[in-house]
Amino acid sequence: MRPLQSDEQLFCWHETAGSTDAPSSSRASDTEVFAPTLRMILSTHVDDMKGAGQPEYKKRLLLALEKKFGQLKLKEANFECVGVMHESSADGHDVWTHQQHYVGQIKAIPIGGRTFAKDDEAADDDMKQLYMSLVGALAWPVLTIPAICIYVAALQRHTQAPTLKHVKDANRLLEWIRKNLKQLGIRFKQLAEPLRLVCLSDSAFKAQEFEGLVMRGCVIFLASATPAGRSGVSTDSQGCKPWTTGTDVQVQLLDWYSKKHTRVVRSTYAAELLSLLDAVNQGHVLKLCLHEVICGAQPAAKLINTKKLAIPLDAGVDARSVFDSATAQQVRTPADKQLILHVRALREHLDEGLIDVFYWIDTEDLLPDGMTKGSIDRKPLLALGKDGVWSIRHDDPVYKVLKA
Repeated sequence: MRPLQSDEQLFCWHETAGSTDAPSSSRASDTEVFAPTLRMILSTHVDDMKGAGQPEYKKRLLLALEKKFGQLKLKEANFECVGVMHESSADGHDVWTHQQHYVGQIKAIPIGGRTFAKDDEAADDDMKQLYMSLVGALAWPVLTIPAICIYVAALQRHTQAPTLKHVKDANRLLEWIRKNLKQLGIRFKQLAEPLRLVCLSDSAFKAQEFEGLVMRGCVIFLASATPAGRSGVSTDSQGCKPWTTGTDVQVQLLDWYSKKHTRVVRSTYAAELLSLLDAVNQGHVLKLCLHEVICGAQPAAKLINTKKLAIPLDAGVDARSVFDSATAQQVRTPADKQLILHVRALREHLDEGLIDVFYWIDTEDLLPDGMTKGSIDRKPLLALGKDGVWSIRHDDPVYKVLKA
């Protein structure tokens, strides 16, 4: 119920109707074609295992594990797994994940008599060690609190030589987390179909004394789309309505990040374009993963050649220059000529349907804007995690579908 860590593995148990593995089914005709049914899904981390499934299949798995390893420690509905609390609602329709119990264990750094010292005064060795410990502790809740990503990233850049200002900023972030603790987390809920995978990207550049700091942020979620109907305006391969001002999109947050750019950029255009391509690549990985969850495991060669996956991928950006250049009738060479390959790569994603719908979204409604800038209001990101809602309140999004 959260992004998988690098040392976790995801397993799915699928069956087709008529399978001899099914608890109760008759043998199907060899000429009949059946879509696989997802019976169970679980992830493993060392000796911890977390998942969900149909009762009969859970029972069979547990019996097999106990036969192999002996008595198991089992918790259902409400439990802690890999440091994250999972709390199921009474009706079992949603799961609230958070790290509130962990935040209570984090200690602020005592500043003592240096409260009124100058902010640029260097922290002593003891305070430096405390600062590194606190920043490390604040990085763990990023698993369930996307709203603090940009602040943690900023604090991490100064662990080698922190000043009193950085120490105070770390304490202030901890205080903010404690103040808003009850609404910090990720809620997992069932969404109405049809579903779309949406990848939103943003980038920010800040000139510093000797170098430039360029951040990139991304938010990826599943979203419920609204069918257009007979008289509606269709935007995509599923025949769904475009998102407009005043829409509250029901979503399920899946992945997010706030990172420095890994490549040198010389303009806002370059930063936004490269950030979008990175985000789309991340979204495509999740798109393939969701396809296998729905349709069953498949060989990599087959997945590469699959033209239409189970859930389409949409992308959005607030840089109108990037949107216009990629969707123009004829792609032109940018002022920074080396970016022509990247623009054409983005255009090919659109032409081939890797990106189904490409959106320009007003900056005020672009969720990852808060992943690259600390001055942005945290409320949209809090609502995204706690309520699973993306509210579009400003200019209507502009969209393009280029695949024939």
